[in-house]
Amino acid sequence: FWIMVKCQICNENPICTKTSEGKLICKQCFIERIENLVYECIKEFELIQKTDHIVIGVSGGKDSTALATILKRIEEKHPTGAKYTLVAVDEGIVGYRDKSLECVYWLRDYLQLPLEIISYKDIYGMTMDEIVKTGGKNACSYCGVLRRQCLEKVAMKINANVIAFSVPCIQLGSGHLAMWPMAIYNNGIKKIKETIILLFISFSS
Repeated sequence: FWIMVKCQICNENPICTKTSEGKLICKQCFIERIENLVYECIKEFELIQKTDHIVIGVSGGKDSTALATILKRIEEKHPTGAKYTLVAVDEGIVGYRDKSLECVYWLRDYLQLPLEIISYKDIYGMTMDEIVKTGGKNACSYCGVLRRQCLEKVAMKINANVIAFSVPCIQLGSGHLAMWPMAIYNNGIKKIKETIILLFISFSS
């Protein structure tokens, strides 16, 4: 026979993971814990106002998917009246971006949020592959700056005043969710480890 180990928070569901404090928790309590962590930070720094139109930069990867999912769930639980629009940047990287955009379309349908797609070709007249060939440096030397410029252009086009984006752990030492009013950086939404982001996406999708 076997004995089900119950969650140490709700004492109902079977455990699935462990918190940083060592508590054994279930899937639902894990999801709520992450959402509450982000919500408390949003409240503390007053990151979202009822008049905000927030652009969420999405790439189809785990970090931006987690960001969009968390913000949508928080808005449903704690309505502010803020408006959200997903924005994806198509750099024109052959064999990469075309596949990740399929994930972006899935996310749009899953969250039921409007989606805008902007391309390097339309804005800069060249794809990322063409920029690399012309400039002689690797893609990472250009991509971060160009992608954020694209997010700002879409924000201005649709009259959004806040941009939310995920920052790769390689840049900041840990997974971050960040928001800033247009081009002005604001307080990051707490450090969330990469493994935690992976679990959140796995459990909440």
